[in-house]
Amino acid sequence: MWVNSLWEGFVAGYDGDRDAPRDPDAAWGRMYRDGVSIVQTDEPEALLRYRATLR
Repeated sequence: MWVNSLWEGFVAGYDGDRDAPRDPDAAWGRMYRDGVSIVQTDEPEALLRYRATLR
């Protein structure tokens, strides 16, 4: 599943790029747990750092 996390509130029910670097587990972590495998983001470095913490 592909999700665009650009802009605040762009994806209903998910935090967007504005909140993700501050609390990546609440934003990207939730997407990951919900089965999202592709994320469009303006914060690719932060997403990669977070992804490296996942098992």
